[in-house]
Amino acid sequence: MRLLIAVFFFGTLTSTAQVTGQVKDFRTGEVIAGAEVFIANGLSSTISDNKGYFILEGIPAGTYRIGCAKSNYATDFQTATVVKKEATLLFILRKEKGSKVKDEKRRSEIISSLTTQGNVLTEWPRNIQVQNIDLKTDVTETGKERVYGEITFKNQLLGYKVVAYVQNYNSSGSEIYTRYFPVVGNEQEIKDWEDNRFIAYQVSLNNFLESVLQGTNAINGYSVLNENNQEVKFDKLLHVGFSGQLNNLNKTGSLKIIQSFNDHKYESQILPTGRIAFTDQGLIANADSVALTGAFNGLDLGLKLPIEYTPSAERKTFKLDQYFEKVYLHTDKNYYYPGDTLWFKAYMNYQTLALIESLSKVLHVELLDSHNGGRIIESKLLKIEDGEAWGEFILPDSLPSDFVAIRAYTNWQRNFGTDQIYLKYFPFLRRNINLAADRKELVTNDFVKISFDKKTYFTRGLIQFKISATNESNQPVSAWTSVSVTDMSMVRMIEDSIKITDTHKIRPYPPTTKINHQLERGLELKGRYLDFDKKPEAVNLTISSKPFGSYKFDTDLQGGFSISGLDFMDTTTVNFTASNKKRELEGGSIELFKPDSLPLISMVWPKPTEKIEPADHKIDKYSTNLKDVVVTAKRNRNREIKNKQEEAIKLSRPFGEPDYI
Repeated sequence: MRLLIAVFFFGTLTSTAQVTGQVKDFRTGEVIAGAEVFIANGLSSTISDNKGYFILEGIPAGTYRIGCAKSNYATDFQTATVVKKEATLLFILRKEKGSKVKDEKRRSEIISSLTTQGNVLTEWPRNIQVQNIDLKTDVTETGKERVYGEITFKNQLLGYKVVAYVQNYNSSGSEIYTRYFPVVGNEQEIKDWEDNRFIAYQVSLNNFLESVLQGTNAINGYSVLNENNQEVKFDKLLHVGFSGQLNNLNKTGSLKIIQSFNDHKYESQILPTGRIAFTDQGLIANADSVALTGAFNGLDLGLKLPIEYTPSAERKTFKLDQYFEKVYLHTDKNYYYPGDTLWFKAYMNYQTLALIESLSKVLHVELLDSHNGGRIIESKLLKIEDGEAWGEFILPDSLPSDFVAIRAYTNWQRNFGTDQIYLKYFPFLRRNINLAADRKELVTNDFVKISFDKKTYFTRGLIQFKISATNESNQPVSAWTSVSVTDMSMVRMIEDSIKITDTHKIRPYPPTTKINHQLERGLELKGRYLDFDKKPEAVNLTISSKPFGSYKFDTDLQGGFSISGLDFMDTTTVNFTASNKKRELEGGSIELFKPDSLPLISMVWPKPTEKIEPADHKIDKYSTNLKDVVVTAKRNRNREIKNKQEEAIKLSRPFGEPDYI
């Protein structure tokens, strides 16, 4: 399945570039079309066009071995250093002249050098099958024998077909590169492969370097010692890259890494050859300059993964403290009547304020009632801008509940526990009752103070006031504020059950190291394709809309797809076309799924309030009961009289025009 998804990386995204070039014949100089160009020990590849040109895109910055293979030609490898834009290579391929290696002992020796089980995870069964052997031998210009060619394996444990390119094999040292192809499997096989790949990843150098970057090396079972067997602290050795730059581990001596994993200890050593430059996913960018011994250098083919492999975020371990975020809602009232509008404004609080533009941009807000223990009446997805969002709910005219509730959270916030979710209950009153609460004076607290220029104001007088905010040390602080002006003769000033000073602050919470809920940077379009008979079908789907452009991708076997990171919009028209390998399909439809909501857990509804009284609808001396009013109408056909009457009519506001704005 190939989905267009938005991926979140901690820190900055490592910039990518491309390798371009051309492939030619050594003897004739003619271009070679259809040659395969690939990254050694990886998955990425491309094919040269009819003019011999190729483009290998999406390569992170670093130094790589790039291979070029073509039938009847000897495979060639060159080193490419990719920095910001691109690296250019020229491959000159020679025709194969060697003779096949028929000596079974020699063939078995080469295969054994690749597949013999190493000293890591020795209890773990390997399942590697040899599918094809194409080894040749010739004599070099210096008179030495050279063995080269290809061996194709199937790693059933990890789900890859692996082609090993033997460049020069001898007993003292060999030059061998690999290339990976994913194997097609059923649902259970794919799950098993993912589990096994993650196990293999956990004992890899990539996992160690990513753990160092995230500060989770101890959590992942690593202890690191220097040449004097003293514990190594990385705060002074690690330089984190910024804005697409590589990370650098600047060591002055050798490092001994001891990993505790699955009741075993594995020891590796990084020799003092200078710095290690690596990406955010732990991929070494200067592999030719890094010398390894021990477990990191002793992984056999059964445990080796393509260099692009990185496990899903759900499987990784992170130190998430600095990425904590939390939402608080400020509502216009603390109780509501049927048909009322519940206005609210959302404020985000961040453990690291500098990440305000890097964290969530989607806020989930839900209106609930207590029917059958709790149900979602309406939900909204709001855009978070500068740490704020706002919206409203129009309450139904009738509900079989004495309370309603409002719940707010970001999807990312769910990683930190349900107790971090904003949840507030409101009395839902009938029109003929009021809350029996005193009309209190304005209440302030120790952190927010309001001062007025006068104690008493007359009708239509200018009201001036000052709001100040302080911290626990009584020091002035900058703060977001929202002010509501309320007619206290019309609204009961009951004390708020949830105060921002209590619930919005960053309080201790259990350390979170796993990501179970992804960061949302935009809206998600999720659904499936249905054929003419309304049955799910796997197709190639193109979805387009003016606001977010066009997306083309393959659905999964059940027609499912997901596109994330879309910008917010009120309404839009979405067009789609579907096709299979044979033709464009007609008569199908798209079924869109609703966003997943937080399960209704920890809902403890208050008991019905006893503090109620009859509504005090007072009639002043200027008002008349409606039953005493007689309304009559008479149509005046005299246009001149009507015009004069209209000119005499003066429209006015109930309270007049404001004297001050």
